[in-house]
Amino acid sequence: MEIEDWGTSEYCALGSAFQQLGLHHLKWQYQSDRRSRNERITIANPHLVVGQLLDESPSLKSCFEEALAAGYKYGR
Repeated sequence: MEIEDWGTSEYCALGSAFQQLGLHHLKWQYQSDRRSRNERITIANPHLVVGQLLDESPSLKSCFEEALAAGYKYGR
């Protein structure tokens, strides 16, 4: 049961990172007059989290597209 819970937790973290990416990419695209250095850093952080999660849990690659779609949906 603990392994399943850990996998669910990692999947949720991946979805959350994609949600943040979707949100910040849309803000970047549609609010170009408000771009700042801080916004670039804000976009870079979830990219790093996604990479780290996939490195630590290669099994997440099998649900990458599903997590991306769900994260973007809620980030939008």
